[in-house]
Amino acid sequence: MDIKSGLCSGFDDKLGGAIGNLNQMKGIMNGPLSMLKNELGQLEGAAASPGNALNDGLGAISDAATDSIPSIPDVSGIEDMLKDCNILQGDLLSGLQSPASLIGGFLDQATGIAGDAISGVLGLLGDLLEAPAAFLVNQINDLLGGFGVGSLLSELDGMLNCLDSMCGSDVSGQIDQVNGILDDLNLDDMGEFDIDKAMDGINIPSDVMENLSSLADTLKEETAKSKEELTKVADSMSDGLDKIIDSNIDSEELITVAEATETESTKQANKLKSFFA
Repeated sequence: MDIKSGLCSGFDDKLGGAIGNLNQMKGIMNGPLSMLKNELGQLEGAAASPGNALNDGLGAISDAATDSIPSIPDVSGIEDMLKDCNILQGDLLSGLQSPASLIGGFLDQATGIAGDAISGVLGLLGDLLEAPAAFLVNQINDLLGGFGVGSLLSELDGMLNCLDSMCGSDVSGQIDQVNGILDDLNLDDMGEFDIDKAMDGINIPSDVMENLSSLADTLKEETAKSKEELTKVADSMSDGLDKIIDSNIDSEELITVAEATETESTKQANKLKSFFA
């Protein structure tokens, strides 16, 4: 097998795997998309929520996002955590006595906060007819972001182009397959969710759609802000540990523990950052 044949064979295998991933994503997305279709159907011919109720709802979303962010501990606060947990007694890296466990637990909790707090606001917006659909749009966008659908489509496009131009392969069938999945998921060519596609055949009044869009946009903005603030928490925790290590607090034994903690906490911070990437 020459180099070109080997490359083309590799591209063909990777293309099949990428389309498989896209199909897997479609299977997971079917539930939320079906729920959204149902909610949109209930908005057909509906009267828009009053402006004051909408504004109250938008404010509730922003307040929930702000309140969900834990305070960022300073260096002295992290140092106090290390001292208060008796890490110099017994097994230095066991259970909750490990500063790595403390910080890891803090960051794991923060990861959950990012999604749960804003989602929990839906129960407070019962008077807003458009709210359930807006929250489902936000959930769908979060799922698409988690799948990295934009990168996946870029990868697919590159492989299809190479198979066509370099390998001379007929990729029309694969292109039709990808486009069919995008249509089923109501996505545009860039992998962005297109609510107009989801509304196909459903006649929703323009003022209802304006309310839905305002809610969905606010949810998207506040979710992004929450994730940004939680990433700052991760950075602060790692930076604080670096400063504690540099200051050589208490003893060489504590420094040894802090160095071990730095490695684990950095992993946790990177884990949090990758979750939001």
